[in-house]
Amino acid sequence: MARRRPHPARTRPVTTHRQRNRGVLVSIHFVSYGTGHGPAPTATITYDVSGGVLRNPHHDPAMRHLTGLDEVVYRHVLATPGAGRLAAHAAATATALWEDTGADIVVGVACIGGRHRSVGMARRAHELVTEAGIAATIEHRDVHLPVLPSVAHADSTDPATVRETEVRRAADLEHIHTYYGFGRLGIRVAVGDRVRHADWEGTVVDTAGQYLRVRFDGDTAPSTCHAVANMSYLAADGSGRWISPAAERTDS
Repeated sequence: MARRRPHPARTRPVTTHRQRNRGVLVSIHFVSYGTGHGPAPTATITYDVSGGVLRNPHHDPAMRHLTGLDEVVYRHVLATPGAGRLAAHAAATATALWEDTGADIVVGVACIGGRHRSVGMARRAHELVTEAGIAATIEHRDVHLPVLPSVAHADSTDPATVRETEVRRAADLEHIHTYYGFGRLGIRVAVGDRVRHADWEGTVVDTAGQYLRVRFDGDTAPSTCHAVANMSYLAADGSGRWISPAAERTDS
């Protein structure tokens, strides 16, 4: 499995009222994105609003297929207690860094799907910066991508969604253990366990059929890994041994 490296946020040239000493134009750029759609863009500062603090429009069927570019979703996000203060903090911090350093500032704003909360918060922070007379740009990286399934939204507190996630994960893990003979190999894996893929180590955060979703150390978004290929697991006996199912199957 080839792991993608985070790609830089795409910035567009803008005319601003401040320049570097060498005469190169600088700017503040906001980029919203979804952690469920791939690695984070390179950013100077990042705000992740995918926790349960801000209301998630995804859980409202009337807004699920809309985006933070739609006024009803935008107002819904900003009406969440604390949302306005957070957007103001992002705008003020970006402005202060820009003024102090004279460098390009990229502000990343993340949620899970990159359609609702991150878009709304990035919009508001961008508005505050431009209202202060500072030219800035904005990009919504994932707003056009398909809506992620409800089970991808781990911040859901809806009992039916939580139960659906639990049942799906249990079925996936049972299939992995049975089909690949993990019990015979002394392996028992669960969400939250530490695993290795080649030279990378990380934590299992979800399942996807015969695949595991692993957040590798240092990454902001999980990667999808086949349960056997290049994978190693800690032995179920607590010995601390790492077991490679592919190697064990080859030896047998």
